[in-house]
Amino acid sequence: MATVKLTLFNAERNILVDVDVSAADAQRASTDTVFATQLLNNALNEQPQTSTSLPIVPDFADENVQFSDDGTDNCIDEEVLNTEDTAYPNSETQESEASLYRWSTPCVLLLLESYRSMEKDFNSGKITQKKVWEKVAKELKVKGHDVTGPQCSSKLRSLKKSYKSIKDHNSKSGNDRRTWQFFDIMEEIFSKKAWCDPVAVASSTGLSKKQLKSNDSMGGSDSGCSIKSNKTAIATLLEKRLKQKEEHEQQKSKRHKERMEMDEKLLNVLEKLANK
Repeated sequence: MATVKLTLFNAERNILVDVDVSAADAQRASTDTVFATQLLNNALNEQPQTSTSLPIVPDFADENVQFSDDGTDNCIDEEVLNTEDTAYPNSETQESEASLYRWSTPCVLLLLESYRSMEKDFNSGKITQKKVWEKVAKELKVKGHDVTGPQCSSKLRSLKKSYKSIKDHNSKSGNDRRTWQFFDIMEEIFSKKAWCDPVAVASSTGLSKKQLKSNDSMGGSDSGCSIKSNKTAIATLLEKRLKQKEEHEQQKSKRHKERMEMDEKLLNVLEKLANK
């Protein structure tokens, strides 16, 4: 059966993993984040599989320059990130503090959902960004995740970098499509943001050209991005992952039981042969 190469991104290790899958599995992975995560975990547990470090994406606070494939600078006039990313200084101390916390998938999903529910507070100007991030951290603590406001801010900044890097890669013709377990929800929240526009592409004359949005995107407002599926989508995804994990454990237990029964039968046969 013919296979295709699928490139998956592991955010925790910041690496790209190439796996060979069927065309049907590749299509499913592009729309099913749970299935894509399963493929990624299987690939990380098997050898040999090829993995490459993802090039570091410049901090969006300094995103007035993008780099082309040949390493040259392409000047663009992209809008920088919203003010929620500058609530805390991007200092080494806070980056170190954020790196101490181990972000699980449910915790990241809860962070994104909390951010989405408080997005108006971030943009209203009636409350400081620092206080809004403290509210986000409080929601996560209620669910058992001991994080701080700076850690939440730093994690979201990291997620945005990964999201934009993959989005820019996929927007270039000829590139293998990359996927990521948080790509769909990041797309729902940030796809209409100005900083999420495709990167500038250097032409043969050395001038930079900016890929244009469609008229529909230009006319749409950020407030109309999320009409449906807020907490329901997250709850459904978490429920699906838990069910999948439970089924996996049941299959594992069943295989172990069958293996023990086969071993017992084999021992009985050997005993009979030895007694003859």
